[in-house]
Amino acid sequence: MLNVTDLDEALSSASTALREIALSPDAPPAFLVDADRMRPGVPSNPGCYDNRWVVFPQDFPSGTFLRSRGVADVFVLHDRGGVQEDLAHVLIRWQEAGIRILAVGPGATSPRPFTAKKPSWFRRVWYRAIVVAGLRRNNAGGFGGVIPKASGGGYG
Repeated sequence: MLNVTDLDEALSSASTALREIALSPDAPPAFLVDADRMRPGVPSNPGCYDNRWVVFPQDFPSGTFLRSRGVADVFVLHDRGGVQEDLAHVLIRWQEAGIRILAVGPGATSPRPFTAKKPSWFRRVWYRAIVVAGLRRNNAGGFGGVIPKASGGGYG
């Protein structure tokens, strides 16, 4: 089970500050993707809720759409050296559309260029298979579900 207590607290405290900011209706979009969405790698407790998840390029506006709305740069805020492979697929498509990706980490004084590297064909297929086989789908088509308990089967 992915512990979201810290994330929930951060969102709650930030929501107060966001309410006080007068954002323009034509302000560029912001997307929040939890860097720990796939940790731990495999939940092991039957009966617990598996809330790991991944993103797909179709979860975001296309690079062409963003460019048509004047978005030329995307800032990736993170505290690690890279991004998880699912987000890399999104960033690669945006790069291919001509959007510049910039990375900013904690304490950074300025953003630095970031290039999402395209995985090999095998890695892309392997990743998709792991996602499909390793995450539980819910009735709405998204991710998240209770880890099943072993059934008490047997003979005679």
